Amino acid sequence: MVYFIVRILVNAVALLLTLFLLPGLGIYLPATEYVVVFVIAIFIYGAIFAFLNWLLWPPLLVLTGQFVVWTYGLFLVVINT
Repeated sequence: MVYFIVRILVNAVALLLTLFLLPGLGIYLPATEYVVVFVIAIFIYGAIFAFLNWLLWPPLLVLTGQFVVWTYGLFLVVINT
């Protein structure tokens, strides 16, 4: 359970960094009360990403296992993305 919570936090931080560092993705917050809603939404998206990673990682690894071995694990970057 701790691992899943850490994954949610890591995914939320990665999502926040992506939203703030990429110039094409702007976020408009008209009032301060929307900041709380935004933070909750980021953590919900982090939980969704963590759940999908938990659900889809094993089948993708089984389907692409031989290719992962051939590329010495470099294809794992593509699977994670």
